[in-house]
Amino acid sequence: MNIIAIYNLDKDEDRLSKALAAALGKTVYEARSRLRVPQGGPSIVAVFHELEKAEDSAAKLRTNGLNAVILRHEEIEFDKARFLARSFEFAGESLNVKSLQGERLILPYHDIRLILYGTAITVHTETETVKERKFSMGRALMTSGLMMTKTKSYEVSTAEKDRERFLYIYAPGQQTAVLRENALRYDSLGKEIHLSRA
Repeated sequence: MNIIAIYNLDKDEDRLSKALAAALGKTVYEARSRLRVPQGGPSIVAVFHELEKAEDSAAKLRTNGLNAVILRHEEIEFDKARFLARSFEFAGESLNVKSLQGERLILPYHDIRLILYGTAITVHTETETVKERKFSMGRALMTSGLMMTKTKSYEVSTAEKDRERFLYIYAPGQQTAVLRENALRYDSLGKEIHLSRA
């Protein structure tokens, strides 16, 4: 898996969305959603299994005036190396995180170097072959009524996108703590829990 991200995004969203759509073969509407990131990015715009395709796509992005970078497969950190949080607690001097398996990770506030906020977009695509039988006048006449229908098959693809917000918390000498919106229990917030607009 090779990831392409764009960065240093200026305020001209119309120009950037047209350039991004042209480079990736997407609609302007799809491209615009990838540009809505705070402080000019970075924003992940494409993922490729083959490095050559990623390099070609990054070159197209650069040709269209976008700053693009490729994060190669060997540079990517996977969940096996991360601490996946189930619950968290704000203590006096640290953020205490607990995993689904009950393991604990204590991150002193003064050690935290980066808190990365983002939205993960997962696309699930299903392809189904549909067969359709229709009356065929030509076939009925040619076969004297023995064969009156014609079978036609075609593929229908449906794509479903799931979005989930996350926080990655980085501290030297510690596993990366991952807090995913749908995997967390928020009971440690106590009385501070309330509905908010997302």
